[in-house]
Amino acid sequence: MKRTLLLLLSLVLWFMLATAQTPPPDKVIGEAVNLDTPPPSELLFTGCTRVNVAPMNDSYEQRVVELTNIERNKLGIPPLKRNTDLDYAGRYHSKDMMDENYFNHDSYDGGTLVCSWSSRISNFYSGWSALGENIAAGFASPEAVVEGWMNSEGHRANILNSNYREIGVGYTYGGGYYYRYWTQDFGKRSNVYPIVINLEAAQTDFPDVNLYIYGKGTWNEMRLRNDSGTWTAWMPFQERLNGWSLPWTAGTHTVSVELRNGSTSTSASDTIYLTTNGSRLGNLPDSIAFVYEKSTGKLYPDSVSVQPTNSLGSAPLTWSASTSPSSNFLQLSRTSGTTPGDTMLVTPHSATLQNVGTTQGTLSITVTNPPEGSSKSIPVRITVVNSLTYRVFLPAVIR
Repeated sequence: MKRTLLLLLSLVLWFMLATAQTPPPDKVIGEAVNLDTPPPSELLFTGCTRVNVAPMNDSYEQRVVELTNIERNKLGIPPLKRNTDLDYAGRYHSKDMMDENYFNHDSYDGGTLVCSWSSRISNFYSGWSALGENIAAGFASPEAVVEGWMNSEGHRANILNSNYREIGVGYTYGGGYYYRYWTQDFGKRSNVYPIVINLEAAQTDFPDVNLYIYGKGTWNEMRLRNDSGTWTAWMPFQERLNGWSLPWTAGTHTVSVELRNGSTSTSASDTIYLTTNGSRLGNLPDSIAFVYEKSTGKLYPDSVSVQPTNSLGSAPLTWSASTSPSSNFLQLSRTSGTTPGDTMLVTPHSATLQNVGTTQGTLSITVTNPPEGSSKSIPVRITVVNSLTYRVFLPAVIR
């Protein structure tokens, strides 16, 4: 009897633990929604407010934007420009779903409907002519949630909708039944024509970028500039401009565009972070060699001219030159300069030319501006002989 009772108690305890620890589904997506015209004013519910929620993981949100544009680009659909107000709209809804523990496009307070999804977004993003939203819960990464949406017909249609121009993403985690909540908001404002750099990537390793500019059929001409630099000349409007060059200095760069048609004009800008400096030294020898003949007092060559250049672009570089402690047999006509014009002459000290034999050292040239520039060490060898047995003269070749 006791053994049977213990068995029953064990089964009950096992059942309680098993049901308490059953995890929620890890892949949940809501119905995709979209509107091409604003809703009537009566859909604005009491309780609809705007609260700007700070990002919990901005890199996750940015990655969703990038993955979305990658999917659009596969089909030749224009990329979406990330919009701060749509980000806030998405974060607000993701956090509200988590805090109120519901999963729906419309907003609820304590189980009571207080705001339609379009009215909620309108509190953040006004003047729109098209609007859409995807939501999801439980997905652990940007890659997983975008894959889930792309595998759902309605959500995929939103992602690939060529009518949208802007996007915002909100990601929240830490509570609710599904723990992680995602909201993706899409929009279009008829009087806004964004410019998008590299499919709205956050950063690039190279200064040559691709631009997409909205406004085909509306604008006839455009001009562009980097940061606060000089505008280009006005040129015919182009949707896609490949190979636009940023200044090759690490940091955040802004590309601005002005569009015009007759006397009507508008402007837009986008930013991207360039991770590298264009400071690779070029036009430098791999080594330098001198030969001195004591019987004639001749030095071959009598000096070596070194003129550093920037092999990665036209941006000027400031450089410095030095010799190693073992290379005090060298004298330099200058120890600093700026590309591309400054030249340095390298010659041996006369005292080094007295004793027969070979002396070796190192000449170092380093970029000092921009910071974190490149450097190059050039081996230098001086050979002193009593006399040369053979001499070979080669013709000069100009390239």
